[in-house]
Amino acid sequence: MTPTPSMCTRDSIRTCGYERYTSEVGLPHPKLQSWVGGPGTGKTHHLITALQNEVDSGVPMEDIRYATFTRAQRDDVIARLRRAYPRKTTVLRRVVKTLHGAALESLNMTQYSIQGNQGIIDEVKNGRYYKEFCDKMRLPYTPAVTVREDSDDESLTHRDLPIGNAVFAVSSYIRQHHGWTPADWGKAVNAVGVYELRRLVDPAAAIRAWWDWKAQNNLYEHDDYLHLAIDVAAPAPAPVIIIDEFQDLSPVQYRLFQMWLDDPLVKRIYIAGDPNQAIYDFRGADPRFLEEAHRLAYGGHLPAARPQSHRCPANIVALADRVLGQRSHMEPAGEGGVAERLPARNDREFVQAVADLHGQYGRVMIVCRFVHYMRSVSKVLQDSGIPHTSLTDRLHSWGDVKIPETRTPKDKNGKPVRATVSMGNVLRALRIIEGFTAGKDLGFIPADAARDLLYLIPLPDKTIMGALTAIREKKMVNYTTDDLYGLFARRPSAVEIAEHLDMPKARRDTLIRALIRGGNILPDDVTVDTVHAAKGLEAPVVLVHVGHSQKRRLECMRDPEKLAAERRTYYVALTRSSEATYLFGIGAHVRNPAVDAVLNGLASDPPQLL
Repeated sequence: MTPTPSMCTRDSIRTCGYERYTSEVGLPHPKLQSWVGGPGTGKTHHLITALQNEVDSGVPMEDIRYATFTRAQRDDVIARLRRAYPRKTTVLRRVVKTLHGAALESLNMTQYSIQGNQGIIDEVKNGRYYKEFCDKMRLPYTPAVTVREDSDDESLTHRDLPIGNAVFAVSSYIRQHHGWTPADWGKAVNAVGVYELRRLVDPAAAIRAWWDWKAQNNLYEHDDYLHLAIDVAAPAPAPVIIIDEFQDLSPVQYRLFQMWLDDPLVKRIYIAGDPNQAIYDFRGADPRFLEEAHRLAYGGHLPAARPQSHRCPANIVALADRVLGQRSHMEPAGEGGVAERLPARNDREFVQAVADLHGQYGRVMIVCRFVHYMRSVSKVLQDSGIPHTSLTDRLHSWGDVKIPETRTPKDKNGKPVRATVSMGNVLRALRIIEGFTAGKDLGFIPADAARDLLYLIPLPDKTIMGALTAIREKKMVNYTTDDLYGLFARRPSAVEIAEHLDMPKARRDTLIRALIRGGNILPDDVTVDTVHAAKGLEAPVVLVHVGHSQKRRLECMRDPEKLAAERRTYYVALTRSSEATYLFGIGAHVRNPAVDAVLNGLASDPPQLL
């Protein structure tokens, strides 16, 4: 069945401007529908609507597969679909998958069967397999050194990897490229940056040995079963396939898409993406894959209309276009918007700027190109008592805190039902106590915050468990500060309570600094992440770190393709904002050619490096 304009009847599609966008050229490809749009143009929303239209037209939901690029995107799509299908949670988890999950399902429809996570390995979850191989081959290996999925930061330090880790990094890079032969593997060594590998071992022999060892032990890395699905011509997982963030596909994933498109059992494929947001080049992603598929969908003719962004105003779009070096695939959401340098000359002024922007906008996102810059920024905020969170750094001091074992709530079978409390909740409760003692607040603590604080207070377990039971049995919405003080022999201040909480000293110090600083910032209000982790997210105000300390990487940007990839990365960073974007520098010792022209255009003086 060929999709027609009558299928796209939902108001949500019309507001995205896609009815004009998709009707300019005439009939689309009989199987393929493609949408290209910049940040905030509603691409994911449009794909979700396409799924709903399929279901409305009578297609069983089980016959649809919605493929995302990351687990975070998968969870977001499921959450959005739950609002439309509240009783379909179990079905939605089968329908919405990562591309790897869809490929695995496809493979399991053949003579191969890899059920659940049986035999699937990666360095983070199954490090023992990697160590076992390296011990057999007598290769140095460090389990703590891994190549992250969400950042190419480590590509700068690959030259320092132990040889075993370097072999795995090159192997992974090769598996992400379909059709490479051993004669091409030297390219992978150069691309990954492990130049010493050739001097110490034969890369081809070591990689072949690793692949043979996996085969002998029935082990698969994630890209292995993509290759296997292609090699055995596995059938598509469903008659209707939807692929989001198409620009992030690796060569092997793009080959899988082509195979599904040629499958006679596939009736329709919907794709959406933005070639200017292709920032996973270190994993083989190439914006030309989306451009090729988009041309195929429109018979070689591309619609001229640009969808309207519902996020980025005119000044931010203009700044992003200047960094990109070309016009983006979106019209601005409206006039105005702030796009300028952050007026901060040192750490103290930077911290104050973050606090002021939070007071003005409510949420602040800080985006850094590399992990080491992200950690530098985080430390500045940490030392100044600014609560914040990070998707990239899971062990951040503002993360959850373990509940003492004697107080861990258990179910009727004695199994723990909760093991941690939220640092944000603890901070909320302590701030209310502080306000109450200063006569500024009535002292009503939300029940969830009160519970999290009580779990950590160093009073007898019987006393604390009694207070927690009272909150539960009375179904309290709020817990009063007077009730809390009734547990103590005297009325301690919020700082005194924090000083004795049952948590690691570093966490206590973090809380105390935030209490002393004052204000109303909670950890989720300020985020600090890499560009790759922040992709797909948005905030009213975004601070983008510019500059480099890696001269070697800058030398690589003499290559026009490398420079274009760097420009796309900053384009993604700048377009996370819906109201204001500020550029700043911290610890950056080398100017960045990808943003130099923009910086020079914003002001006559060089950027302030904190």
